[in-house]
Amino acid sequence: MPLQWAAIQHNLGVTLASFGERENGTAKLEQSVAALREALKERTRERVPIDWAKTQHSLGVTLLQLGQRESGTAKLEEAVTAYREALTEWTHERVPL
Repeated sequence: MPLQWAAIQHNLGVTLASFGERENGTAKLEQSVAALREALKERTRERVPIDWAKTQHSLGVTLLQLGQRESGTAKLEEAVTAYREALTEWTHERVPL
């Protein structure tokens, strides 16, 4: 049941990000990124494009949080990439407001 596993990885990533928001360090945020990237191994754009976009969005949110805590712009650039990826599927036509 790989898609259910991926959904759980996604939810784990979102939950870890919530923990990470409340902590000063970045360990939980890094764990969140890892879980979300694991989810993307099964939640591919070809298989489940909208779920893939949701996970890309969640990854972008977490990378943004990391980027705000770290020096440099690498995580912020990764966040931009993840958001742009999500927008390739989250279009006005596919996901109307």
